[in-house]
Amino acid sequence: MAAVGGVFHRRDDAQLAVDALTLAGVEPGEIRFEILPRSLVDVLGPLGIPAEAVWEYERNINPGDVLMLVNSEALPAVSIADEIARRGGLVLEFGWAPASEPGVR
Repeated sequence: MAAVGGVFHRRDDAQLAVDALTLAGVEPGEIRFEILPRSLVDVLGPLGIPAEAVWEYERNINPGDVLMLVNSEALPAVSIADEIARRGGLVLEFGWAPASEPGVR
């Protein structure tokens, strides 16, 4: 199962990614959103992202940004990550090092 996350500064950009992913076969129930709190440690740590990566991500994320999580077998993780990046999201692929800025993997 592909487990990929993305952080968007704008809800509209996240929605564009969701629309594209659902058109590609991801079920709406396999995608969830959260508004990010001040710190990502409590949100990303339980997802298996190492603490050192969380600190790197925090440099590019603001409180109130939108976290989108996708858990699906419909598409490979790389396809989901590419769609998130295409829509301007910061890709949070579990087990990968952080991207340098939103839209870059």
